[in-house]
Formats: sequence, C-alpha cells, structure tokens
Amino acid sequence: MAYPTNVNSQITDAVTQAHVAGGDEALNVISDLVAEIVKGLDGAKQGQNTIEDISVAFENAEMALHAIVAKLASGRE
Repeated sequence: MAYPTNVNSQITDAVTQAHVAGGDEALNVISDLVAEIVKGLDGAKQGQNTIEDISVAFENAEMALHAIVAKLASGRE
C-alpha cells in the first residue's frame, strides 16, 4: 500500500498534467470523477454502499483519469 503522501503526489501530478494539456475542461472532468467517489463514500457512511462498491469506484476513477491524461497527451479531445 502506498503512503498517503505518495498517493497525493501521484494525484497532484496527474491533475497537473491534465490541466496543462486540457485546461479547465480537463479539471471539470476530474471534478466530476471526484464527485462520484464522494457520492460513493457518502453512501457507505449511510450503509448503502459496501467497501467493495467504494473500491470499484476508486478503480473506475483511476482508469478514467489515466484515459483522460492519455487522450489529452495525444492531442485528442
């Protein structure tokens, strides 16, 4: 398991790369991904979602973020 500072650095780097390549639109997409994770965490807090649901949400967000960075790096929208 990565230490929180390592994870924070990875997230910061990915968001910075996305913003440099795609500007505010890229940040809006990332914001939407984070909002989905927050909804999942809130659901877990209320007993509606399981840890597995939260894990899947994080994995999906990570894959989507990598896809966004790859698309932006290649110059496609």
